[in-house]
Amino acid sequence: MARRRGISLLEVFLSLLLLGVVFGVWVLGHFGRSEITLDSAGQLLVEDLRAAQSRALVHADATYVLFEGNGYTAVDSLRIPLLHPRTGLDFVRDYARDAVFEGVEVELADFEAIQGVLFDARGEVASGGRIVLRFGDDRREVVVDSASGLISSRPLGLGLGPGAAVVQAAADRESTPGDPDDHVLPR
Repeated sequence: MARRRGISLLEVFLSLLLLGVVFGVWVLGHFGRSEITLDSAGQLLVEDLRAAQSRALVHADATYVLFEGNGYTAVDSLRIPLLHPRTGLDFVRDYARDAVFEGVEVELADFEAIQGVLFDARGEVASGGRIVLRFGDDRREVVVDSASGLISSRPLGLGLGPGAAVVQAAADRESTPGDPDDHVLPR
């Protein structure tokens, strides 16, 4: 009679090791993608703009989000730097020094009047503009529309390959008010 042999501890260990290596490679490939990094940076920028707007409304004081170099900072009407409401630290974002966003750059910061976004004492957008974040060949645009109060974030020019124009046209059609990436600031 043949004896049934069970699985050895070594076989279990090697199987788990192989699964761990495959999963590790997948995680590194997935989270190293520029779209995810840019999406996170764009979402954080939108959240920071909302926090600045809320601060302006609560304190009945104008709040500026000024873009300089490779980041931005929030200041009050006297240009005194503010503390971030969630962290309690300086309300400053520098993509070059933030390890989570290493490689993200502010490619363009184009505004109506000042070098940033201005929320007046009622929390309304008094001066808007657009910011383009770049990571490698990919870009994400955040627009603050002073007329409507709409803040939108969308992919812009996904890569420079031959299909980039087609992808950009699709992104333009998809970026309409009501998208999950669009955020309306209350007036």
